[in-house]
Amino acid sequence: GTRAPRGPCEAPGPPSAMSEPLTGLPGVVFIAVLRNDSGPLVAVAQYKHVDALDKEGVMRAVQAESMEPRVKYTTAGPRLSVSYMASAHARPAIFVAVTASGYPVRAAFRLLEELQSKFLDRVGDAWVAAKENALSSKCSKVFKELCTRYSDVAAVDKIAQVQEQVDMVQRVMQDNITTMLENEEKLSSIEAKTSELRDQAGIFQSNAKSVRRNMAWKNAKMWIILAVTIVIIIGIVVGLFYELNK
Repeated sequence: GTRAPRGPCEAPGPPSAMSEPLTGLPGVVFIAVLRNDSGPLVAVAQYKHVDALDKEGVMRAVQAESMEPRVKYTTAGPRLSVSYMASAHARPAIFVAVTASGYPVRAAFRLLEELQSKFLDRVGDAWVAAKENALSSKCSKVFKELCTRYSDVAAVDKIAQVQEQVDMVQRVMQDNITTMLENEEKLSSIEAKTSELRDQAGIFQSNAKSVRRNMAWKNAKMWIILAVTIVIIIGIVVGLFYELNK
């Protein structure tokens, strides 16, 4: 789920902390993982893509006391926006991304999802008891790569478009396979009934053979359609990745 925006925020921190040094901002300015200990938030890991950022202002922008697990929030200011979401743990981890004003919220939310996945893969449960900044060094390479990659909004959107196409192709394949299996089940049912009718009366033998031939042909056509669909899908995916890598 998402909730955006939460309300106006002049900036995550005093305006003086974001004046001259923050001109020409990259798309992603700062990412962090906070722990909510029912008191002051603890930044167990963080990475500044821009040095002149007021981290305390960011912490104030994260309204942890009213967050719901897995719901994404954003607070927009004139220069920066703060997007964040909490995990479903008892003492939740809060994943935070600070982006330049005008950065697409959809991309910031995708960044939060990937930040959570890569962070938990990297540190496991170590964040639960980690002290302030204890995991920053361990995560710095991963965090820097995320900041750099997501700062290129055009590339991020293009990858997302390819992923959406792949997901659509997968759904089409799943639907085709489901239809094929349903037809196979119907064919099996008809063959069983045909066998019963053959035992009951020889007069139905010719009709039963005709039904089997028709169903076999329908089954063959389904396989042919599925094969053609797979070839087309592979062509689409290869084409998309070719366009992506131009």
